[in-house]
Amino acid sequence: MTIAQTTAASIGRLGLAAAAFGRPGKHDLLLNAAIATGWLSERRTLYGRSLAKDAKIMVTAKEVLVAGTVLTGAANLLASNGPRRASMLKWNRIFALLGVTATPFINFALFDSYHPHPVRSFLAPW
Repeated sequence: MTIAQTTAASIGRLGLAAAAFGRPGKHDLLLNAAIATGWLSERRTLYGRSLAKDAKIMVTAKEVLVAGTVLTGAANLLASNGPRRASMLKWNRIFALLGVTATPFINFALFDSYHPHPVRSFLAPW
């Protein structure tokens, strides 16, 4: 990944964490834009490589979670105060939290896809 792609992916991941653990406020529009931009950049990079089946499944799962976070975040911005907004905020946090929680598993699947049998290759003679 280039520095720009890594930066965009990092900003997207930080945005996902902020959506999961931060307080709602005026920055929600920027937060959703950062999540979407970061994921689109990361997604483009990942789909440009040949991935194993497990890695593709994990990337698709994260895609669903990120889309859920962005869509519920947008719905939360459009909803007026009241029960609908509280419901959208709850779903937004659920999707974001699941996205943050799934990230290490996705990274493991990607690592395994890029470097199959890492222990065996590490122990192989030079």
